[in-house]
Amino acid sequence: MVNNEFSKYHPVTNLIYFILCFVSVFYISNPFVIFILLIVSSIYNITLDKGKNLRSNLFFYIFIGIIIFLFNPLFSHRGEVILFYLFDNPITLESVVFGLKSALSLVTLLVMFSAFNLVIHPEKFIYLFSRIAEQTAFVVMLGLRFVPTFRRRMTEISDIAKVSRLNNPSKKQSFFKNIKRKINEAMNTIMTLITWSLEDAVITAQSMRSRGYGANIKSQNGRTFYFIYKFTKRDILFILFNVSSFVLFLFTLIRYDLDFKIYPTFSSSNLISDSISMFFISSICLTIQFALPILVEIINRVKWSFIYNADNRI
Repeated sequence: MVNNEFSKYHPVTNLIYFILCFVSVFYISNPFVIFILLIVSSIYNITLDKGKNLRSNLFFYIFIGIIIFLFNPLFSHRGEVILFYLFDNPITLESVVFGLKSALSLVTLLVMFSAFNLVIHPEKFIYLFSRIAEQTAFVVMLGLRFVPTFRRRMTEISDIAKVSRLNNPSKKQSFFKNIKRKINEAMNTIMTLITWSLEDAVITAQSMRSRGYGANIKSQNGRTFYFIYKFTKRDILFILFNVSSFVLFLFTLIRYDLDFKIYPTFSSSNLISDSISMFFISSICLTIQFALPILVEIINRVKWSFIYNADNRI
C-alpha cells in the first residue's frame, strides 16, 4: 500500500479520477498532448512508490510501444505524404504519426493502470464492487492478485535454481543436450510454481471457510459490511475540480473542432486557425485533470511544512 495523499481519499473519488483519465485518452489524437499526459502520469507514479512499479515494467512498456509504432506504418499505407517505399509498399507520414499516437496512447493507459493498481488496492476494489456483484468482485480481485504473485514466485524459484546450478556445476554438454537440459529446468520451474500456487489456494480456501465465508449469515438489513472509508468535503471538492476539468476539455474539443485529424492527411484547426487559444485552454484543462493528485500531494506537503515550522517556532 502506498503512502500518498490521494490514495487516502474515498475509493469512489479515486475511481472517478481514473475513469475520466482513461476516457480522456481515447478522445485525444494529438501526439504532443498525449506525450505531455504520459509525462504527468509517470510523475504521478513516481510520487506513489518512488517509481518502483514503473521501473519494473518499463522494459515492457517501451517494447510494446516500439512494436505498435513500427507495425502501423508496415501494415497501414493510408495517407498522402509518402516518405519512402519498403518492399514496394509505401510508408506514409500519416501512418507513422498515427503509429506514434497509438503507441503513446497505449503506454499512457498502461502507466495510468499501474497507478490504478497502486491506489485502488484489493480492499478498495471490494468496497467499490462488493455490493453490486460480490462474487464477481472477489473473483476479479483474486485474478488481479495472481499476476504479481506469480511473477514474484517465479523470480524466487529461478533464483534458487541458479544457486543450485552454481553449487553443482555440470559438465560441458553438446548443443542439443544443453537445450534439453534447459527445457527440463523450465518445466520443473513451471511444475514447482503450479504446485506452490495450488497449495496456497487450498490454504486460502480453508482460511476463508474457517472465517464463515459463504455461510449466508444475515443481519436485519442483509449482509453486514464494515469499511473505514468516509466521504468528506475534500472528496467533493476533488470530484468537482476533476469533473469540471474534464467537461471543459470535452466541451472545447467538440465545440471548436480541435481534434487532430491524421487521415487521409493532416488537418488540424487548432494549428492553423484562430482557435489556437481554445486549443491551449483545452490542453491545460486536460493536463490539470491528470495532475490533480500531484497538486493534492504538493498542497499537503506545503501545509504540513507550515505546521512543522510553526511548531518549531513555538
